[in-house]
Amino acid sequence: MSLVDRLQISPDNILLKMPSYTEKDTRNTGVVDFAVVDEAVRYAPTRGTDSNGTTYFFGKQYWQSAKEAAWGSEDERDKNDYVGHSVFAVKDGADFYMILPKAHLFGIFNGAHFMPMNNWVLCRPYGTLMAFNGIVEPVGKEYEDNFAVITAVPEIGELRVLDVIQTLKHCDLPLEEVLNEPILAGYFIIERENIISKLMNTKYHAARGRLIVKPIDPEKEESTGFINLDADTHKLNLAQVVSAYEGSQYAGTTIVYGKNSGIALPSMPEQEGLFVIAEQDVFAIYKNQA
Repeated sequence: MSLVDRLQISPDNILLKMPSYTEKDTRNTGVVDFAVVDEAVRYAPTRGTDSNGTTYFFGKQYWQSAKEAAWGSEDERDKNDYVGHSVFAVKDGADFYMILPKAHLFGIFNGAHFMPMNNWVLCRPYGTLMAFNGIVEPVGKEYEDNFAVITAVPEIGELRVLDVIQTLKHCDLPLEEVLNEPILAGYFIIERENIISKLMNTKYHAARGRLIVKPIDPEKEESTGFINLDADTHKLNLAQVVSAYEGSQYAGTTIVYGKNSGIALPSMPEQEGLFVIAEQDVFAIYKNQA
C-alpha cells in the first residue's frame, strides 16, 4: 500500500496529484528548456487530479505553503513562531500530492467542460474568438483592460456565458502559466465580487452589490430644476442611480455617497460621465423637495 493510500482525507479537504513538472527546475517549451528556478511561486502547479482522474484548479500560491507545512520553512522568522497551515504537501515515491480545502478550488475540469466553484467565474479577454464548452465567443474589439467575456459560470443567474463584464483592476488571475504545460491556456479566473458591471448593447448594467451612478453637479442641476438645492445640500456628494441590480433598494433614486468612492466607466453612446460604486458606499437616499 502506497503512502497516499494510507491517508484518510478529512471531508472538507481534497487530495490532488500534482502535474509531472512539479518541483522541476525547467519547463520544456518544445524548442528549449526554460529555467524556472528563481520563479518558484509563479511557475508552481495550479491544477491537480483526484483518484478518479478529474482535474481541479487552484491558486498558484498554495504549493509553496503546502511544502512549508510539510517540510518546514527556510524563513528564520517562521522557525520560532506558530504558523497555521491550510494546505499540506505529500511526496510518495516520485510523485507529489497536495491536500487542500475544497473551499480553495477555482473549478473542476472533466476533459471537455470547466465548471467554476466557490464564487469564481471563468473568462477570456474581451474580443477573443475561441470555442469552449461548446460555445464560440463573438469577435469584439481588441483586448481591453478590465473587460472580459464570461466562458463558464457556476450556475445560471444574473451572470451568463458570453456576458461581457467589467471588473476591478488586477483581479484577473491566469488559470495556468503558459510554460506550465497548460491544458486551458489563455483563460483566467475572476471572483464574482470583483465584477462591477455588465456591458449589454453598449449600455452598462450594474452587477450585484454595485450601482452605476451619474454624479450631480449642484450648480448645473439647480438651474435645470432637476433637483431643488438649499445651502446645506451643496455640501453633499449626490448622484442619480442610472442602473441597479434587480431587487436593489436604490433603483431610480438619488443617493448620498462618499468622496472618491466611485470608479469611472469608459464613455459609451448616451452614457457619459458615469461611475460605479459599491452599495456599501451609499450613506443615504436623498429625497427631493416637493
